[in-house]
Parts: sequence; structure tokens; C-alpha cells
Amino acid sequence: MLRNATVAVSAVALALLIFTPRDVDAQCNFDRSSRARGMTTWLVRAMERCPSITYPAPNTQTSAGTPGCAPGVPYSPYTFEDGGSCLVKTKTKREDPCSNGTGIPCTDIAIKVKCSGILDPGGVPIDDLAAAGWSVGYLSRITVDDDGTAAGFGPGTGDQTIIDFPANFGLPAGKKGKLNGIVGTNSGFCLFLSPCPPKPPECMNIEQIALRLLDPQGRVFAVPGSSTR
Repeated sequence: MLRNATVAVSAVALALLIFTPRDVDAQCNFDRSSRARGMTTWLVRAMERCPSITYPAPNTQTSAGTPGCAPGVPYSPYTFEDGGSCLVKTKTKREDPCSNGTGIPCTDIAIKVKCSGILDPGGVPIDDLAAAGWSVGYLSRITVDDDGTAAGFGPGTGDQTIIDFPANFGLPAGKKGKLNGIVGTNSGFCLFLSPCPPKPPECMNIEQIALRLLDPQGRVFAVPGSSTR
């Protein structure tokens, strides 16, 4: 589970890896897609795997003989009402000059969340203070050209894939069962450190390893997927 304490440590390590200058020429020669600017995905309820803590061993099987655990157990006690949904969009955008006022190119990273029909454990639509504390957990693998300019340092460290790291982005409090927000480096919610440092370098390849919507207690409520009813 992606938690804030882990984020703080990981973010510091990430900043050191990206922004500590060394005598290596910047390159930006790694293979990357020229049209990948983000993605759009629906989220579905996150269920405990089988077996799990709840079910140390499968207790049933499908008609075809595949082992299973019954009934299925969600990680979070929050639920979707009939017709409830969550849509997440990620977007990366090169800025030249960067919107942070440095006058140099950089990359903006944004995650947009739009959910409706979310009910609290008592079956009531989340609202006001009771809807605070929701967040997006994001695990990524970044290959970057650290040319040093994003932090105002020297020649930078050149092309490299940095350690996989988690980050949590807090969402605004929900209203009438809805969650809406844009988080990331272009919204004041920093990907690397808080308060916000200069934005990421302009040459990046970002692999999404995991994306999770977390309830106020940090339990996984929803993850990318598809479903039928």
C-alpha cells in the first residue's frame, strides 16, 4: 500500500538521483514513443487476492475447476452505488519555457480524477469533511535525461533509469458522493518534494507500474480495470 511516510523517503532519494550534478554529458538518446502523452483509464473495485490474509487457502472453485475464494473481499469498506464510477486521466506535457518562471524547458505531469457515486461504509454518499483524505497512489519507473538545468545545477548526470518510487497525491474533499481533482507537478501537489522544487527535466519516459485510488484510511478502493454488471 502506498503511504505518505514511504513517499517522503522515496521522494528525497528521487530528488538526489535526478538533481545531483556530475560530470556526465546530457544525452536524451533513450528509446521512447513520440506520441505517448498520457492515458485514460476507468477504475474498478480493488479485491483481495486469492489466497490472502482473509483466505489463507482457496475454499471453492469455478465450474471449470479453477480454485477460488468465496465470497470476494474488497480492500476498502467504501462502495460504489449503482451507476457509480471513477475515471482517471494522466498527462505529460513539455513546457518551453517552464511555467515555474525559470525560463527553461521542463515537463509537467498531471493526474485528473473524476469519480461519482461513492458511498461511505454506512451506505451514505461521501460529503464535506467526511469525504476528506482520499488520495491517488502512483508508482512509476522513470528514464530521464538529467541535464542539470531543471535544478539550476551544472552538466547533470545524463540518461538514466531511476529507482521505482511511490508517490501519494491528496485529493480535494468530496461532495455528494463525488471526487474531482487534478494533482501533480502542475497543480501545486509535487511529484518529487514538498514544497515544490523546479519541475522535472524536459526529456522523460514514464512507465506506470501501479495507480490506485486510496480511501481516507489509506486502503486501496479502486484500481485500473474493466467490469460488467
